[in-house]
Amino acid sequence: MNQEQNQNTNHSSTHLNIDGIQRNAGRDYYEYIALSSIKTLLTCAPKALLDRIALDNPRMFECRFGFETSLTIRQQILAIQNRYDFTDKQMRGFRVSGTLKITPEEAKLVPSRLALAAGWAQVWILSLYSIVMLYCTSHKLLHGLCCHCLSLSRVQGD
Repeated sequence: MNQEQNQNTNHSSTHLNIDGIQRNAGRDYYEYIALSSIKTLLTCAPKALLDRIALDNPRMFECRFGFETSLTIRQQILAIQNRYDFTDKQMRGFRVSGTLKITPEEAKLVPSRLALAAGWAQVWILSLYSIVMLYCTSHKLLHGLCCHCLSLSRVQGD
């Protein structure tokens, strides 16, 4: 009888913990904790797994990058991200700024003409401001020297 009980207790079994409550495993079983949200998966899963899921699941791709697109475009976007080692946040920023151009046939990174124009405008404004400040400063110095020389000549002439 005692041997029969020992044989029954030496079996291996797997218990699933679906509720998400963490428990200490006291015997020979594995606990499985189900994820409560997709954000948990995005923060905890390795990038290779996220890429594989995003290729197969357009909703996962949308949660990750903020827009939905076809399978070929998803492949191209993930290839761009892996080639240049961009983060998901950077890819979303490229999409919003217009640097990531997506057409029905392809996805590619293109330089933004608006960013180029804004950069040149900033250079011109700062250059103009610097020239004006330099002129005003030098003019005040010259004016101050002349006034100082005049006051010295008056003192000496008297």
